[in-house]
Amino acid sequence: MKPLWLLGVTGLYQEFYQPDTQALVSPVDIIQNNVLDSGTIFWKNLLQPERVLKVVNALEENIHNPTHQIPQFLAVVANKSKFISCVLDYRVSICDQGVEDRQFFNKLETLAILCELYSQFEFYPFKLSIQNGFLLNETSAKEIIHNCQSISHNPHIPFLNDVILPLILDYHPDVIFCTGKISYFHIALAKMIKKEFLDVHICFTRHSSEYYSLNKIKKYLKNNSELFSVVDSIVLEYFDESEQKLLENLELKNDVSNLSNILTLNKEDETKEIRHRPPQNTSVSIVNRRKKQISGFKISPEKIYDIHFDPYVKCYWNKCVFCGINKKYTHGDCVEENSPIRGKINKLCKELSDKSFVWFIDEAIHPSKLSKIADFFIANKNQYTWQVRCRIDNGLLAKGLAEKLAQSGLKELRLGLESASIRILKLMSKFEDGFQLKMVEQIVKTYSEHGISIHFPMIIGFPGEEAADRQRTYEFLSSIREKYPTVTFNINIFNFDVSSPLFKMWDNYSISKINFPCSPSDFIGNSVSWDDQAKTEEIILDRERNSFMRNKLYHWMPRESFITPTIFYRLSETIRNTLVWKQSNSIPESYDFSMDSLIQISPNLVVQKKADGEYLAYNWNTHHYIEGDEVMCNILDTWDIPKSIEQGTIELGQKKDEVFVSSDIVILIKKLLHYGHFFIVDEA
Repeated sequence: MKPLWLLGVTGLYQEFYQPDTQALVSPVDIIQNNVLDSGTIFWKNLLQPERVLKVVNALEENIHNPTHQIPQFLAVVANKSKFISCVLDYRVSICDQGVEDRQFFNKLETLAILCELYSQFEFYPFKLSIQNGFLLNETSAKEIIHNCQSISHNPHIPFLNDVILPLILDYHPDVIFCTGKISYFHIALAKMIKKEFLDVHICFTRHSSEYYSLNKIKKYLKNNSELFSVVDSIVLEYFDESEQKLLENLELKNDVSNLSNILTLNKEDETKEIRHRPPQNTSVSIVNRRKKQISGFKISPEKIYDIHFDPYVKCYWNKCVFCGINKKYTHGDCVEENSPIRGKINKLCKELSDKSFVWFIDEAIHPSKLSKIADFFIANKNQYTWQVRCRIDNGLLAKGLAEKLAQSGLKELRLGLESASIRILKLMSKFEDGFQLKMVEQIVKTYSEHGISIHFPMIIGFPGEEAADRQRTYEFLSSIREKYPTVTFNINIFNFDVSSPLFKMWDNYSISKINFPCSPSDFIGNSVSWDDQAKTEEIILDRERNSFMRNKLYHWMPRESFITPTIFYRLSETIRNTLVWKQSNSIPESYDFSMDSLIQISPNLVVQKKADGEYLAYNWNTHHYIEGDEVMCNILDTWDIPKSIEQGTIELGQKKDEVFVSSDIVILIKKLLHYGHFFIVDEA
């Protein structure tokens, strides 16, 4: 059998989990090792110089349209060559994991502006985003199958016809493993291929992520006759052996409906599933990034490793009513794993390079096991910087544990707090009875004193939550970050997972109605919407969380950027920069200055006249902007060469027909320094 693993089109670098700088700039689209990475080819094409220039020229031709008079677009037109050169640089340098948070944001925002240009001038009315690719409603198999070959519903059609389909037809596979979610991209291609190769077998596999899995919706898939009119099989939980067994049985022309961990139709056209027993005593799983990345980075992506220490051990608490994370696994709710820790650590030490960054992707590792991992890291004299997820547990306060973990290289401990409202925590079944926030504060204090940052994933919008509950959460986060500045957090909006315990007992809560986006028999999503008289609209929650995260974590971030604080955190986490930043312990820039300080206008500042006669000054390094009249332009021009604040102020005061107040100029300069429009010149 000739298999092909087909990767879909999602966000850039597959949402930044797998930065592959060589592939993005390679000259030829090829299938390597039976893998066709459609996503990388898609983004590579969008980031070619001639393609970028074409969409920028389209903007320039339409810039006088009022809908395009936004600061980012005006800044592009003000200096097209600068924007294009930034895009071509950032498409690769964004993978340098040695950049600071503001530099990473700069690169993300620049590429997000390009995505907005493509959305307006090439793919309209479809929306393209750097984090997800095309934003499409892909919750109904029936809707996708009926509309996937229509260009008015599927923006992937030209790319499929021009690039991907010819590659697959030339390769002529017998089996296509579609990796990721069921999507317009994959289903359209499956229908195209089946017209050419009637006997090709289409299988969906490797679809599970932290919050999504087809395994969680088996009961709906079993009734999804529409889906199985195009798809031949689904690997429910990813195991190498399941894919290999499928290939072997297809080769022998055996009935694959008898295979475990495979959902498919039997001879009677009924869906059939046989449960799979996972391997016992399995070794640690190491996710390697591509070696031999482009040189010249401060920290290459290949120095980052995702580690699944216990691949078949799930969350040992398994009581949170909102969570369906354990349901993405086929095997039972085992809480222990007997593989010796020593063997796992030895494998890590053998395969990981020294001074690596290790991101444990386990659902939760118990404090007792963390202690043993730290012992081995210390004994082996490993120089790893690592991160791990654990439950908020008294065991974390065991004598000497924090000190030991710090000595072993732990830099971030992720603890799911979810809310600071005890009432909401009880509704969530998040902790044991008697839980108090005092324990959380003690854990933060203990670990912060040893240089370990605590990160809290939070949830707002849980059924029954009131504004006062969210306010308690915001106040707690504000207070604890003020005391311990290394504390970080991210805020998620409640996602109603159909595999969660809450879904089975929703009528016990304040929920009045469950809303599937389509018929349940066609459903291929993981979450549904719901009604509650006291429910806060999601758009309000989103605005609220972004405002809070910007004020407390990213005060330097523009308020009207395309990359919001929540998206910035998400992509910083998926690429694993958050761990690198916590290892560096960088100190924020200071803007202290005196009247004798030499300042100069930033070379990254562009000025463009708007349709209303006002001027826009936009900084391509910080993405802050200011608007004003010719007086503003005169102030900026005064410091086109290095000079002291005092000297520049005197020069402005000598200008005719304009009145400049010295104290007002100093206030403005402080603002301009903060935005990056001016910088302090090093006299040395």
